Amino acid sequence: ALIDFFEEVPEYDVSMYTHKKMKTNPEISLEVLNKIIPVLEGFEDYTNDALYNLLCGFAKENGYKNGPIRTALSGKQMTPAGATEILEVLGKEESMKRLHTAVEKLSRA
Repeated sequence: ALIDFFEEVPEYDVSMYTHKKMKTNPEISLEVLNKIIPVLEGFEDYTNDALYNLLCGFAKENGYKNGPIRTALSGKQMTPAGATEILEVLGKEESMKRLHTAVEKLSRA
């Protein structure tokens, strides 16, 4: 059940983006996703190490956590893999589809 999201993202409520430890909420998460999507769309190396370096630099530069990215990709707050591992396994096309869907969901909330 912890990895069922690899098949498809389960239905989830945008309240999933509210996380005290990560200092996120739906509004902040929407901002994070809107900023990271163009970066990831222009990025070609979808290996874990390259993605890790990219997301760490993005988080540090913008003062964000990467939790909203993991939630958008998985529909879960907690997963056995981090955002970069999920991005690598899903691949660029499926990852972008899920991130765009999350932005739509957050925009309607």
